[in-house]
Amino acid sequence: MMHRAMVRKTMLFLAFLLTIACASAFRSARADAAQCYVATGKTANVLCWLDMSSINTATNVPTAMSWTLPDGSVLRGTVTSLGPTVPTATGLPTYGGSALGNTAYTGVGGKPAFYGGGTVQIQISNLSLVDSKSNSISNFTIAGADAETLDTGDGASAYVSWTTAGTPWSQLEIMPSTSGSSTTICTLSGLGTQNATCVPAYPANDAAYILTSVVSTGQSVAMGVSSDSLQGMAFAVNLASLTLSKNVTSRVNASDEFTVNIAQNGASIASATTSGKTVGTAQATTGAVGVLPARSYTLTEAATGQTNLGQYASTYACTNATTGSTTSLPSGVGTSFAVTPALNDRVSCAFTNTALTLTNVAVTPTKTVTAGSPATASFTLTNTPALAATFGSAGPT
Repeated sequence: MMHRAMVRKTMLFLAFLLTIACASAFRSARADAAQCYVATGKTANVLCWLDMSSINTATNVPTAMSWTLPDGSVLRGTVTSLGPTVPTATGLPTYGGSALGNTAYTGVGGKPAFYGGGTVQIQISNLSLVDSKSNSISNFTIAGADAETLDTGDGASAYVSWTTAGTPWSQLEIMPSTSGSSTTICTLSGLGTQNATCVPAYPANDAAYILTSVVSTGQSVAMGVSSDSLQGMAFAVNLASLTLSKNVTSRVNASDEFTVNIAQNGASIASATTSGKTVGTAQATTGAVGVLPARSYTLTEAATGQTNLGQYASTYACTNATTGSTTSLPSGVGTSFAVTPALNDRVSCAFTNTALTLTNVAVTPTKTVTAGSPATASFTLTNTPALAATFGSAGPT
């Protein structure tokens, strides 16, 4: 009996191990679905922070991920914590003194940061990106940020590191410290190479770097931190942003409403509809939408309900908040146009509608008649657009 009991326990234990192995294999084989989050800040709308809530942070346990971006495109990659310390996925800010989440990029959702003490390295491998129609995007930009504050309190051997298989790291932004300084920051080396490192130079609550690298399908990026205290890191996908608004200077009918829309590859990304009788700028807006750079987007407006768009003059114009950008900004007359934002562009466009009005038109038919004799004259007036009009006669002259 004892022998049978031991055999049974052994079999149950083996079954338990097999269950764990199968669960781990299944987790590695599938892609956990998540999204990325934008925030406010200098380049907030062009960075979408990758949510790491479902990552298994145990050392050397890969998690296949897919993140849906604001324009419907999907970023995929395998996230692995390379240890030796096991970090925790957490929200922003990681603490009250960090630049990320306090002085820049506030209101980010999800848990985009890895946070912990000791030495931690996080790798995102086998990266790929497809648009909303599943077309592959060969090259795209990934950002890595110090999600805490690297200072002398982290110890003499503390660091934040960036590694990429893509293009050399470039500096996107310095996030100011909670005291407003952008100069009290760690000492950065390796900028312009595939391996960059920052080491402490100042006391607590320092500014922090965001670096970017252009990667190709199948390549990887990684960040590492080491601290005697606590340190953090976060990843984002670098985009452009588009905002489309509706200005209404006057209405033909008080109930007239309009819808504006941003689309790519025929699929709507964002839309907004006016509501109410008021007039003025930004009667409706999509807000800033993160979009893939170097791709054409179609911006349109349409009448809503019983509104007759033909009774309005429609114009459009765009601006770009990104200094030094050479992106062509469309403007003109019409209800549809295309724009192709570049990386880090923050393009804002607006349709402006003005109600068309009728003016007095004098029509003088030419007909010679004898004084005192009756005469008949005929003519045709075409009312385009179909605005309310009154026709009358001023009598003979």
